[in-house]
Amino acid sequence: MKSIKSKFIVIIACVILFACKKSKSAPMSVDGGKNENIENTGPVGDPVVLSSFEIGAYLPYWGISTYQKYAYKNITTLYIISTISKASVQNNKGLIFADDDSSPTAYNQPDLIEILKYIRIDNPNIKVVLSISDMHTTANGRTESTTLFSRTGSAKTVEYLMKNYVDKFGFDGIDVDIEDESLAILGTDYSLFIKDLAAALHNGPARGKRKLCTVALNAYDFTKNINSNLYDNVDLIGVMDYGQEKMDALKPGTPRDLIREGNDWSAKVSKSKLSFGLGFWSSHVSEDGQSAGDGWDYARILSAASTDSTFVPYLTTYFNDLAKPGYILRYNGLYETRRKAEYVKNNGFKGIFAWDITKDSTDPDYARYSLLGMLKNWNNNPSKYAPLKAVTLQDYYSSAQNIEAKFHDLNVSTTNWVGVYELKTGMSTGYVQYLQNTSSGSFTIPSTLVQTLISGKLYILKLYNGANGVETTLLGTSHPFYKL
Repeated sequence: MKSIKSKFIVIIACVILFACKKSKSAPMSVDGGKNENIENTGPVGDPVVLSSFEIGAYLPYWGISTYQKYAYKNITTLYIISTISKASVQNNKGLIFADDDSSPTAYNQPDLIEILKYIRIDNPNIKVVLSISDMHTTANGRTESTTLFSRTGSAKTVEYLMKNYVDKFGFDGIDVDIEDESLAILGTDYSLFIKDLAAALHNGPARGKRKLCTVALNAYDFTKNINSNLYDNVDLIGVMDYGQEKMDALKPGTPRDLIREGNDWSAKVSKSKLSFGLGFWSSHVSEDGQSAGDGWDYARILSAASTDSTFVPYLTTYFNDLAKPGYILRYNGLYETRRKAEYVKNNGFKGIFAWDITKDSTDPDYARYSLLGMLKNWNNNPSKYAPLKAVTLQDYYSSAQNIEAKFHDLNVSTTNWVGVYELKTGMSTGYVQYLQNTSSGSFTIPSTLVQTLISGKLYILKLYNGANGVETTLLGTSHPFYKL
């Protein structure tokens, strides 16, 4: 009996010693030891796949502390954005969920387990992707952080992300949001890094299921070194359009041009791998139409324009710019947001995404004006929405003005016509004008008709096909416009 007891004590001592050595050699956890990694030893689960049409949104660092405010039920994918630094990987300090890596609290980690749990209860079908960015604005800072994505640093960076975030917290993938000069420094190494990252994420046995590799890119010259290593391996490219003008009434040379960007990107990669960004904030615009910097978020415009909310959400222009008197605010309202989404979906692209979810309306008083809520409803119930087939060049008209407008994507017919209707009641003003026998073109509604409209009301153009002005088939509508 004594001999058996002695052997038992020796075995226990060895187990304790082995455990201590293993603990001592393990790297420091980025979350202080909570929720240590669990190796994937069970069966491989169903792969994470893109939705038939993606409606994504970013949650930036300033929304982390208020994450419970947002309606995740309206989107298919949430991108939680963080910043990766050299110290994150080299010193295992963790990603940065803030805007300043020099702060003593910069590397404090949010409770990702609770955040992801809340989001997935709100929307059990949502995909939650960790987005990593490079926040440096100096050449030295960029050069330092880009070593993480070089050929010598890539393997360690990928391993770090898998071990400390994807496997530990169960993210559905990684999004890489590296822009501008950082891409120029990396050159072709960037595409090779994405190839390595995709290989790790697509490794079902290692991850427990195949996960997503996505990137966010702009349409500028910094993308010229991107090649097939990225195009062939990435699951989705988010093109950062963010245009705040009516896409069908752009002035020549406007930098944000969704149609041009769609054509350019689809020449490089399958449309099934492309989504496009929608800007949920406004810009200040001068009287001659020149942009003068970023303005209020869409949600802020709604709350500040509470007395005007009967028309502001439907337009793309607000004249009462309280933040910068003398300027107007230009933004994507309900109709322009849908128009851009319609273009993306109708042309076979994979989806859209919002920058960012914190800029959408969360106030219960304005929930009916939520852009993401509208997009979800439109995507799920397309028959409820007449397609946007026309655009007025302005949002506001005085009695002395003609209404200059365009139409597009119609079936050619000699009996296509346009009429003017009240938005709220749907009542016709009795005005009918037949359109050109073409699929697209321009038309003018004379000021004599505008003079008969009631000031302070929203109107909309409706396009029909029908002989003698009979409303036989509704072809689509314009954006609403306002009579001053």
